[in-house]
Amino acid sequence: MRRSILLCSIIGLLTGCAGPSAKPTLRISTWGQAGDDSDYDRLVESIYEDFEKVAAREGKQIDVRVEKMPAEYVPKMVLAHIAGVTPDVVTLDASSSALFVNNGMLKDLSPYLRQEPEFLEQFFPNTLQTAKRGDKVFAIPTDFTPMVVMLNKRHFEEAGIALPKHGWTWDDFLRISKSLTVRDKSKRRYGFLLTTWMPGWVMWLWNGGGEVLDEANLKATGTLDSPQNIATLAFLKSLVTEHKVAPALSQIQASGVDLFAAGQASMQVTGHWALVGFPKERKADNPNAPTLDDISVMELPIRPGRTGPSRTVFYAAGTGISSACKDPDLAWQYIRYWASQANQTRYNSSGIAISARKDVAEARLRGPLGRLEREFQRIGPLAEPPIGSRVEGYESVENAGREAMESVLSGSRTPEEALKIAAARIDREFAKEPRK
Repeated sequence: MRRSILLCSIIGLLTGCAGPSAKPTLRISTWGQAGDDSDYDRLVESIYEDFEKVAAREGKQIDVRVEKMPAEYVPKMVLAHIAGVTPDVVTLDASSSALFVNNGMLKDLSPYLRQEPEFLEQFFPNTLQTAKRGDKVFAIPTDFTPMVVMLNKRHFEEAGIALPKHGWTWDDFLRISKSLTVRDKSKRRYGFLLTTWMPGWVMWLWNGGGEVLDEANLKATGTLDSPQNIATLAFLKSLVTEHKVAPALSQIQASGVDLFAAGQASMQVTGHWALVGFPKERKADNPNAPTLDDISVMELPIRPGRTGPSRTVFYAAGTGISSACKDPDLAWQYIRYWASQANQTRYNSSGIAISARKDVAEARLRGPLGRLEREFQRIGPLAEPPIGSRVEGYESVENAGREAMESVLSGSRTPEEALKIAAARIDREFAKEPRK
């Protein structure tokens, strides 16, 4: 009964939210809150409106209807697919795209791409992998960001230490974190800000020699709770409990602020989106907050003795055509328009991510943030697609991982206990639905 009621609600939301239209309608789904009026939303809205004008000049009057979903985007889109009311153009988050790609929710774009084989060459190759299955392509990437260690250069200068070098190890990271930490209560500062959000720390497992799931992506037990991963969580815990170079969860909550953005932490793991929040110039009322000139980024450090380069993940967005779309040629025209150099240049001016188009990303290197773009783009093309782009239901893994990290940092469980419990929980969740 609950599912039926929810399904009816989704149908109503997706078919009636904008009222009737006498024109052919192109429905576009995306996440977000209806009625947003930020600079970013106005920018995106202007691109939608201009597509209507482009179509009109070509003799086709259309109505672009954008359907924003502020929460539970993926399950709502799944229910819409079941009900046969999926919007024509679907916005994808790479971290959950497997569900869309593996279950017939999207059309294969290969027939269009065969007509212009050079089109895909304009994109960073790794960004294409999230929605590619063999020779089939189900979405065109828009933008992406690698996860990196973001540094406050001013803190390094004040501590009299050099920025880390490529190939740095956990030993280097710990030494630097200790040097950056200031214990004076009047100007307390932490060397590192640790997150419990699994997309922000899964790369530590990889760089410690571990993995999350087995090679078939079917099971977590024996992999997530491996000795390598137990050692990695023990190292991360030691940053808080033993070395005290990172704040405890209770300290983060009590602060009530973003410690890195407030200048109270010197390093954090994050993505390109964080740059949007830093001012260009120092504010008199908050002189400790870092400006864009203070920021630098570096790849994650690796466990001492581990061979090979540092590994990280990228998170990305893209657009595909719903399998229920009745006018796929129009939908493809929109995707082609959205992915054009001109529109990606407009869209990328928000600075929220790296454009998936190589030419647009390269142009940003010559802009006012050229140094930071160069640092991000050195790491970006080497980053790996998120596991959720290949494994359905990966959000259950990330939920279990978050709870595991919280229990370790709070001291309620040891790393071994936390990872064993998380692995068993993930296996139970995976057993409920057959894996593809």
